Amino acid sequence: MAEFVPPDGDPGLLRAAAGNFRSIAAHFDQQATTIRTQAQTALDTGEWKGGHSLRFRAGADGVTAQAADAATSLGSVAETLTVLAVNLQTTIEEVEKCKRMAEHAEAEARHDVSRLDPDSPTFETARGATLNWADIAYWNYAGQAEKAKTRYEQQARAAASSIDALTDRAVPGGSGLSLNQIAAAVDASTGLDDFAGVDALSEAQAWAALESWTDPDSGLGTLLDGLNVYGATSMAPSAAAQWWSTLTPLQQMAAIRTNPELGNLDGVAYWARDLANRSQIGVYRHQLEQQLAALRALRPDGPTRDVGSADREQQMRLIEDKLKSLKEVARLAEQPDHHVVGLDLSHERAQAIIAQGDLDSARYTSVFTPGLTSTVQGMQDNDDDMRSLRDRGARNLVDAMSAAQIHAAGGKAQAYLQAQRQVATVTWLDYQAPQLSSDSMLSTNSVASSHTAKEGGAALADFYRGLHQSRTHGVHDDPHVLAMAHSYGTTVQGYAARHHGTGIDTAYFSESPGMAADSADDLVVPHGQVFYSEGDNDQVADARQFGIDPSEMPGVKHLETRAATDPTTGLPLAGVTKHPFAAYAADHTTSGYNQAKLLVDQQEDLIYGNDTDTLDDLRLRDRLDNPLTVGIPYVGPGLYALNKGFEALGD
Repeated sequence: MAEFVPPDGDPGLLRAAAGNFRSIAAHFDQQATTIRTQAQTALDTGEWKGGHSLRFRAGADGVTAQAADAATSLGSVAETLTVLAVNLQTTIEEVEKCKRMAEHAEAEARHDVSRLDPDSPTFETARGATLNWADIAYWNYAGQAEKAKTRYEQQARAAASSIDALTDRAVPGGSGLSLNQIAAAVDASTGLDDFAGVDALSEAQAWAALESWTDPDSGLGTLLDGLNVYGATSMAPSAAAQWWSTLTPLQQMAAIRTNPELGNLDGVAYWARDLANRSQIGVYRHQLEQQLAALRALRPDGPTRDVGSADREQQMRLIEDKLKSLKEVARLAEQPDHHVVGLDLSHERAQAIIAQGDLDSARYTSVFTPGLTSTVQGMQDNDDDMRSLRDRGARNLVDAMSAAQIHAAGGKAQAYLQAQRQVATVTWLDYQAPQLSSDSMLSTNSVASSHTAKEGGAALADFYRGLHQSRTHGVHDDPHVLAMAHSYGTTVQGYAARHHGTGIDTAYFSESPGMAADSADDLVVPHGQVFYSEGDNDQVADARQFGIDPSEMPGVKHLETRAATDPTTGLPLAGVTKHPFAAYAADHTTSGYNQAKLLVDQQEDLIYGNDTDTLDDLRLRDRLDNPLTVGIPYVGPGLYALNKGFEALGD
């Protein structure tokens, strides 16, 4: 399989080179110490006084500082080589994994074909379809392997350029020298041998030994010169994007390594956020395991319980849940084309943002906000839904291509791979989604309260801003952004969409207990770009907990959720009768069909409906029969009053 050849290079040799550069950096450090000590010894005799001695002291200080700078620069070269070695090893493993999955897809297709009835009149059609999509899967994995290699090659070129610059600054012409030659040049340029007898030097000789190092135009500089990470994690997305764009590739890698909290900073490039967050998974796991062990050690022997037992057991359960969340994040991170663009363990429950596809370059991007009972350890279903949505979106792009365009792409399989690279999907669980536990229900984190939705909405708004701001200084155009949410997540999304500057192009809500709005005009979304789906007999929306029932909201476009027919293929599409988002996102459903059309902005193919279910119809009939009830909102059993009570407490 020529498509799965790993990149050239040996991680072991890169690590060895890094060790050599560390040795040279240590050599610089030693020289700086020697110069400082011996120059001070010469000056402390008290026999050398006057203006020249002061200039000599200043020169010695300059030599010491610049030798230390050189040590830092070459130490940074070592750090860059170490990072590059890790990236190379990761790329080799990723290419091998893609190869295994491609082989598995081919084997599965052969197995499926072997089970078909060759005498069936649909045999050739089924056989062709099975092998066709197996071929697409093969080239999908081949494309992912090629993308991994291209990413590494870009990292290698950036690292090589930075290393050349650093060695040239530390030792003129250093990028063209061997490691031993660099060390020799260091010895010669510092005049260290002369300093060994500095107390015997004449003033002129001492000054000459320092002159080349005190020239202000030949300063060495350091890797992080001008880089101010302090306070960066509290920047607004626009400021973070501007700051990030001013860094060199090597400075960016150093910032990630030394400040992994940048993995949650909206406005920073998503490749960098992914690297930073991946680097923390093991760190967080170790910290949590230590905390858990410490709490377990406090448990009393035997069945007796001390005063703090209940609190301690609760803390242990929360830590165990976070460990499960980390395990799930690590598992998702290993899936092809997955990226951890958010990871936060500072709250009661873990929060995470998982992307599929390249958020730094995708033309079409959807961000999904899940609702009630959602947790990071349970993200698998949402991730599957986003994978399916991305696949359908890519297929829609291929279906819209002409025969000439498909031919130019190299066939349908290659066209699909190109289309898939244009699409990215995100599961955004960077808020404390309400749970059904008694602790959650009786707090401001209750599903009956808008407190969590408001906080989550502010964070979600910043994430949307970051999607656009991170490209302001890059080479890729602004993406078309579809905001998606379900159940309580629609309330979070509603609050986010009330913020200005999010850049949301289209907003999709399903089964909403309220969008935190009474009209589509309350949302800062382009006119006519608010869409809603509500399945039959799904009564969550009818609670009107956080605003008017979207089924009756002015300015909202209603999408069909009942059974329908695909207008393109003529195939049947199933209706939605269950509340979980998986039912709305499923393949071959009217709702799933509409979502994929919205994702790639093919709104001319949408299937519209009326979004009223049985309870909506009963309420409408009741209003027609009883004119006095017109204008009185329907309220779920005590929920509206309960929410207002929580809002009063929270505000």
